Amino acid sequence: MLKEQRSPDRVIESNPERDREVARACVGRLSPDCSREDWVQIGMALHSLGEDMRELWHDWSSGGATYNRREADRQWDSFKRGAGVGLGTLIQMAGLTTDELRGIGGGSARRTPVPALPISRNKSAPVEPKVQQAAAPARTFPTLDAAVQACTPQGFTEAGRWRYRDDHWVVRFNGATGKRVVPFSCDDSGRWVNRGPSHRTLYGQDSLPEDMDDTVIVVEGEKCADIAATLGFPAVTSGASSSAGVTDWSALAGRQVVVLPDQDDAGAKYAAAVRDQLDSYGCSVSVLELPGLGTGQDIEQWAQREGENAGAALKQLVAEACDDCPLPNMLERMDSMLDRMEKTQGHQFIGLPCGMSQLDRMLDGFRGLVFMSGAPGCGKTNLALQASAGVVGENPDAAVLFVTLEMSSDELMARLICQFASGDRLDWHALLKGQGIDADERARVVSEAQGKLASVLPRLQMLGQTDLHRMMQGGTSAMSALRKAVRSLKRKTGAKRCMVVIDNFAHLPMRGADMTDLELERQKTAELLQFQEQIGEAVLVIAQQSKEDLRSGQGGVAAVKGAVEQVYAADAVLTMTRSKNTAIEDPRGPNRLGAHRLSDRNGEPLPVVKLRLAKGRDGMNRRDMHLMFDHELFQMVELQDEQIERTLENTDA
Repeated sequence: MLKEQRSPDRVIESNPERDREVARACVGRLSPDCSREDWVQIGMALHSLGEDMRELWHDWSSGGATYNRREADRQWDSFKRGAGVGLGTLIQMAGLTTDELRGIGGGSARRTPVPALPISRNKSAPVEPKVQQAAAPARTFPTLDAAVQACTPQGFTEAGRWRYRDDHWVVRFNGATGKRVVPFSCDDSGRWVNRGPSHRTLYGQDSLPEDMDDTVIVVEGEKCADIAATLGFPAVTSGASSSAGVTDWSALAGRQVVVLPDQDDAGAKYAAAVRDQLDSYGCSVSVLELPGLGTGQDIEQWAQREGENAGAALKQLVAEACDDCPLPNMLERMDSMLDRMEKTQGHQFIGLPCGMSQLDRMLDGFRGLVFMSGAPGCGKTNLALQASAGVVGENPDAAVLFVTLEMSSDELMARLICQFASGDRLDWHALLKGQGIDADERARVVSEAQGKLASVLPRLQMLGQTDLHRMMQGGTSAMSALRKAVRSLKRKTGAKRCMVVIDNFAHLPMRGADMTDLELERQKTAELLQFQEQIGEAVLVIAQQSKEDLRSGQGGVAAVKGAVEQVYAADAVLTMTRSKNTAIEDPRGPNRLGAHRLSDRNGEPLPVVKLRLAKGRDGMNRRDMHLMFDHELFQMVELQDEQIERTLENTDA
């Protein structure tokens, strides 16, 4: 572990509050999936700033795959003041520059993405903190050679260099105590620094064949990639076993890939992480465990044992791995299905009810992959938001991840306040502009809505476009980022189930700049289906209706844009069309403006929205229902058949 050092060029005047801001900026640049030694060191540095940093320690650590609150508390309680590890250590680990430190004042800290720290050991038991000699802080050098020479650890010698690209190299050092692998990269000023770039590519990707039918080998580590290449295969690696999630794998999109894991737990986790990444790129992935490997061995020992026959033997094994088609065990599938059925015994609905009685009966609760399409202005987002809040309210064990790619989280929050103030008829204009309501009354209504939302919002997480793109930095796909977000939300809230809402399909970020619109839609739909199957939760995706459908006024399956791909993948397809009403009484009586029928602020009749279940599976009730969107309350009101007093005229054609 690093011992606290004071570097002359980092002497910045500080105070306790500012130190905490610096600490927040530092942990924002560090990965919680780091080695146990680094994890403990970061904890010691935070502990040196005071007991009130414990929650920051938990918030940061909870993003790691092995986080356990009890273990984190136990480790925190073992820290002692005056151990020589403090804020300076944290600054060195995060690589904050002097200019960045000066930029952190009384406001929020600026966060600059840096490569994630590697994963090595788990955090299963507390470690007694040990203070070791400090490593040098990140410095810049005029050339790669100068950087390597200056950063060679004491007692180590350079054992090899591997070029990822011209501005990114990895150097291995061997010493009596083992090996160390250090990345080097060239910054925008042309100087070299002893850390990797923010955007990591694959080692060996420049040598990939043009023929997409050629199988590519993925191994753990640059040395193993070189060995696989000498045996006749194009081979790539992201580096260490922890690097899969912070590397751009797009160079392998659409290829046949065989992963050769090292024979240890880290190797198995690396293979699983690589498969998870490549699934997002439409790759055909097989995992091949080389025969006869001992614990900790890899392709190097296997090739040595095979000798001159290694190339031919590997070719045969790879061919068999690619041709192998493992069939599912049907008895295990039956047992799994019966286990799932046991969980719904005694429940009114199979899926997640939202409290809208007709919609709940129609779907039997939200479950599987559901597409909902409609023309602009039909109220798709409002219905999805209302249903999301309902799911949280009706199901204490459930959470909702609402991915809003069109509207900001603030806009949705304002709509929620209007919805939860529905008993007081607080409309949008009254909330935002104070129209038609005095200041005291507005404050009272908003305060009551806030109180109601206090029990909802912890389990209703909104994720905006900026949030999603931040999570995708380093080459992570949108689906991988959302899988992590679901796991994190369930862990933090204790929820057993988590519905995901994506608004909307058209703005879902997806790699594939060279794809046609149709190819991109197919790719998105395939990844959404796989995403839903992997998380095993309800996924509601909002989509646009086709222009042809709007002209014809039809509300069937063809309403969903990209109909063939989306419809056949989805478990349910909901379509929304608008009709004009002239005499539908408001069942709740006169509103704030004195109107007795559902109308807008100008007294014009509000449109009736017909919601049709155009496709449904497993006991869903294919039927139509009618909704009225109340513009004052930003709520969808379910209408009973007897409320619809005259024929509705379609207005979307």
